[in-house]
Amino acid sequence: MNSLFKQDWDGLAGIIAAVSAIILHLFHVVDSGILLSVTVALVSLIFIRGLRRDHRMERIEESLLKTQKTLNKFHATLVPSEVQLVGPENLRDVTHEFSTKARGEMIWFNVSPLMFRRQEVFDSFLRPAIENSQVDSIQFIFDESKRSLWESELVSKIEALPKNEKIKEPYWSTIEDNVSIIASNIRQEKLTECLVSIWSEPFMLNIVEHQIPRYIFHVFPKSELLGRLIDLIRQHQFRLSSQTLLEQSA
Repeated sequence: MNSLFKQDWDGLAGIIAAVSAIILHLFHVVDSGILLSVTVALVSLIFIRGLRRDHRMERIEESLLKTQKTLNKFHATLVPSEVQLVGPENLRDVTHEFSTKARGEMIWFNVSPLMFRRQEVFDSFLRPAIENSQVDSIQFIFDESKRSLWESELVSKIEALPKNEKIKEPYWSTIEDNVSIIASNIRQEKLTECLVSIWSEPFMLNIVEHQIPRYIFHVFPKSELLGRLIDLIRQHQFRLSSQTLLEQSA
């Protein structure tokens, strides 16, 4: 039944009428006047169908225009996400992309050198940042307890890379915070973005001799959270700078 209703009955009726008139005229059943009348009727039918089609097209265009305006208004009300939670399935892709797109000065605050014990983790996360020509320098800020792990897990891997000179000498501090921050473009706050890890369950997976992030937060530029994260990094930088000046004066 649906297919029957979809048929173009006006067109079929016109074709049947035209064929019938021609056949009857050939057999001299009807004269040329009737054939002319049928022709005029068919031309009128075509004209009317054209008007109906134009009207339908105008209605479709009006509907599409209204839909486009509605979509534009809806899009204008959308607020870009400021923070994205990244789960295990997308963790490696997001961290790799972050390192390859990083800019300027990068700060790696309170990261665990144990993360890079596996060469594939180092190659997909830290190595792209070192080889990224848009990254000017990379500064690590470690807790003092991580000094031996830095030397055993990272130093040899970094020294094996040709662009390792952008790695600054690490800052060593006493860090009691259970948060890790990797910041890109740290000197341009409007363009700064961060990856944030929390060193506790359920955000961290603790395996024997390994600490692996399970969930991280990607904090985008213009997020209100960025200011607090940058302040946390600068507090430690200021503390370390003050400590260095005191040691030099002594």
